[in-house]
Amino acid sequence: MNKYFPNPIDTTDINIDESLVDLLEKLAGNTHEVWSKGRIADGWVYGKKRDDTNKFHPCLVNYDDLPDTEKEYDRQTALETLKLILKLGYKILPPDSILLDEEDNSQIKNTLKSLTGKKLTLSELVKLWELRNSSLWRANPELYFQTGISFLKRGEALFAYDVFSEAINIYPDLRLVPDKYIDLFTRIRQQQALALAESGATKESALLLTKIIESGAEINYETYGLLGRTYKEMGLSEGVDVDEQQAYLKNSYKYYFAAYKEAVEKSKEDDSYYNGINAATVALFLGDILHSSKIATEVANICKKIITDSQNNSKPVMYWVFATLAESELLLGNIDNAKTHYLRAVENMENDMRGKISMHKQAIKILQYLNIIDDSFHQVFLPPTVLVFSGHMIDLPGAMVERFPNNCEQFVRQEIKNKLDDYNTCIVYSSAACGADIIFLEEVLNKGGEINIILPFDIGPFKKQSVDIIPDSNWSERFDALIEKSARVITLTQYNSEVEPSAYDFANRFIYGAALTHAKIISSNLEFLSVWDGIISYKAGGTSAAIQLWFSNIKKVNYIHPAEGLNTVSKTGNLARASLIVEEIVNNGSDVSYYNYLPLLFADVKGYSKLNEKQLVIFSTFFLTLVSRIFDKFDEGILSKRTQGDGLFVVFKTIHAAADF
Repeated sequence: MNKYFPNPIDTTDINIDESLVDLLEKLAGNTHEVWSKGRIADGWVYGKKRDDTNKFHPCLVNYDDLPDTEKEYDRQTALETLKLILKLGYKILPPDSILLDEEDNSQIKNTLKSLTGKKLTLSELVKLWELRNSSLWRANPELYFQTGISFLKRGEALFAYDVFSEAINIYPDLRLVPDKYIDLFTRIRQQQALALAESGATKESALLLTKIIESGAEINYETYGLLGRTYKEMGLSEGVDVDEQQAYLKNSYKYYFAAYKEAVEKSKEDDSYYNGINAATVALFLGDILHSSKIATEVANICKKIITDSQNNSKPVMYWVFATLAESELLLGNIDNAKTHYLRAVENMENDMRGKISMHKQAIKILQYLNIIDDSFHQVFLPPTVLVFSGHMIDLPGAMVERFPNNCEQFVRQEIKNKLDDYNTCIVYSSAACGADIIFLEEVLNKGGEINIILPFDIGPFKKQSVDIIPDSNWSERFDALIEKSARVITLTQYNSEVEPSAYDFANRFIYGAALTHAKIISSNLEFLSVWDGIISYKAGGTSAAIQLWFSNIKKVNYIHPAEGLNTVSKTGNLARASLIVEEIVNNGSDVSYYNYLPLLFADVKGYSKLNEKQLVIFSTFFLTLVSRIFDKFDEGILSKRTQGDGLFVVFKTIHAAADF
């Protein structure tokens, strides 16, 4: 018998789209079911260890209960099946509809009801998203739309972008969307572009909206309005020269005005006042006072009619109507009337953080263009304060040096409570160790604020190392309660005792960066607070090190001394070390003497494997020459580099060098 040499069709050049991940998992699960059915038919039964004589097999269990190694085997089988189908030229398209049973339909109905009716907290919304059943959501894409909208209203543009992006993966090409979903998926794409604009990626937003127009889909005032908004953001962004600004704002006015006129013609009141007021405001920015006043007057009349009609029919008035009327009055120079209507809008906004931020930013810009200084306008909106916190753990029993004695807990709690009274609403970022962290987070929740917990490593090891360390205490239960109520809980890595101090240091930096990003997105102030004994220490990951990091942003930090109360510390030479801390560790038999963080870049070129010989010559001559120039420019900041084909692997000396590169 000739020796057998397997020769499967080469599918290494085939990539599976993200939209097929669910199908892949179903195929893997079904592969296991078919195998199990065959085994059982042959007399095999479950056993902890495989026994061919007695026909025992440990894998005769539900697919979900299989070890990951076995699941991976089934997944690879399914993956190669899908890749072969695509290799042979077939196309895999999602079904127009998915058959659902009564329980599935009930679950979808309840989820939509919670999204559109019940006012979900951010924590509840995040959990709903993380625990989603992808198959059910694909069966009713309205779930994606409503979830994304809910995230946008809370100022969570990045979450919203992720939601809309997953929805779009169902139908990556708008031309292939079934007729019954075309309007929904056009709106999903519009909202994805809005999420990009909200997060500052305005050019990418404009590109997405332009693609919608080029797709041939029916374009209405909604797309034009979003394009108007995107060009407005581009025109008003920092670093834009005068000529670019004028070009962007002219485009913005063109799209806003077109959307306004179309909405008026179709008697779409909501869209007419939204696009109209923005057209009026952009006209002001362009210096066209005549058209600005004319449109503002028309929009004010539309809003007044909506309010009168709603009152006559005993219907509530959408807060955006009051906000638009306020902006109209502001453009017309009626400052007191504008404040009155803005207040009415804010009173009815509930948890629409994005709406309040949008109103505030627009009002500030209008005041600047009108050369009006009125600090009371800021009091109308009172945006939440984003607060970064770090504090000492409670002292262990019999501690040689006291930092935060157990008998100071109530005093510290009261001091935290007093300090929180300085802020209207707080969005906080902190870890959750026993002591100051937990006390602080509890008081923020008591005040109705939002907590975001960042842990250096997995919850179990963190509790063991930093929470459940005081005998006969309830810190562990209090920690669990906070985790349950947190808007988000982020664990940064897996526990490793050898790099534990560096993990805490990284957590400090992540907390600071996440808070800074959030504050910029919602145009809020970033504040810092600590519970600290005032003793300078350079131990990585400690409270003193966190304060040193904060001084890269500010000159003074408020801190609460566990025995003396609220105090401030100013930036000095001793408290200005914001560079990464290299932590020496005990060798423990390994060759590693210390750990540090180094930025890495992995990159390759999409489609490289499909280039022919002529194209490869062009690629090597032009593209790689440009890459080489960039390497030369940043050579001082590069620790190591390697290129192979289209692949780049670069290790940098500092985060600044990596960012510049």
